[in-house]
Amino acid sequence: MRHSLIYLWAAVGVVWVGTLVYVLSLIRRQAQVHKQLEQLRRMLEGQS
Repeated sequence: MRHSLIYLWAAVGVVWVGTLVYVLSLIRRQAQVHKQLEQLRRMLEGQS
């Protein structure tokens, strides 16, 4: 029984770490998209 709980908590930890890595990658991608949109906006403003 005790070993099962250890494996359960290890699995929960792995899931949390995976979720954290995924969320951080989404934040980084969103920042890149925001930067690209700003560059595009400046480009379009310069053309008018």
